[in-house]
Amino acid sequence: MDTHPETPAAAEAAALLRVIGRGARGSRDLDPTQAAWLMRAMLRGDLTDLQLGAALMALRIKGESADEVLGFMQAVDAQLPRLRVARPVVVMASVNGARRLANQVPLLCLALQRRGIATLVIGDEDADGRLHTAALWSALGLALARAVDVAQTLLDAGAPVYLDLRELHPALARLTAHRRVLGVRNVGHSLVKLLCPISGPALLLAGYTHGEFGALMQQVLAARGTSALVLHGCEGEAVPHPSRRTELTWSLPPAGGDAPTALPAAVGGDLPLLGTDLAAQRDWSRDVLAGRAATPGALDAFVTVVAAAVTAMAPAPDPDRAA
Repeated sequence: MDTHPETPAAAEAAALLRVIGRGARGSRDLDPTQAAWLMRAMLRGDLTDLQLGAALMALRIKGESADEVLGFMQAVDAQLPRLRVARPVVVMASVNGARRLANQVPLLCLALQRRGIATLVIGDEDADGRLHTAALWSALGLALARAVDVAQTLLDAGAPVYLDLRELHPALARLTAHRRVLGVRNVGHSLVKLLCPISGPALLLAGYTHGEFGALMQQVLAARGTSALVLHGCEGEAVPHPSRRTELTWSLPPAGGDAPTALPAAVGGDLPLLGTDLAAQRDWSRDVLAGRAATPGALDAFVTVVAAAVTAMAPAPDPDRAA
């Protein structure tokens, strides 16, 4: 490994590392232009391995600012393909999976499909001992989109779409994959939850685990002009937790739509502890879909909230076209 790089990119990276790499108290935030440059360099592979690891760990220790995330997203967007839609679509990332409770992501998508609403799930899987959404998605007989054009076809048909991050944004997927080397998540995992690769009306569902990140997400999404619903999700996914009050924060809510600020917890909770047992997760999901088991109360309420917001986003009928 070249620990003394002399390329212009490596020299610029070293200067930025001096800004963000002085610990939790001594570090300073990058401005959006600097952040965009650093993210472009990381996505292109312009940094040495040592610099890339140092940058990812420095950002994790310092914590990202809203200006930094806005700059990072500017670089990410430059490589992000867009799917075209005429009617509103719901977008969410699934990067956490299930550890103890049932994975509700497929149920949410299927419930919205029954209301005529298309969904796009952006998945980022990891061998971390959790049951990730892709495995349950396939077990329920849903198709995994193997390419962006396949995702477009499924979306056009109104089917729930699961698209792996490696197909949507390979460079960002390579960044998140460094978790296997560093042992912890990095800024790339946060950016995935802000992706909305839609050309047309869309509502982004953004789930967070730690409260401070929820406020950061809302600030960034508002600045980017993204219509989004941010929530303290169940095990980090963008679905409500069954046994606690779920706070809902809206970024640019649809005009005229109902925008509640919380979902009450179900009495006693009604989401089973299925862990990472794929067969148990599949069977329970099938029972809910078939009406043999009750839909979790918080999820049912969430579907109603999301559907109302999407309906409010839909364009009004064209009277001339109808005539």
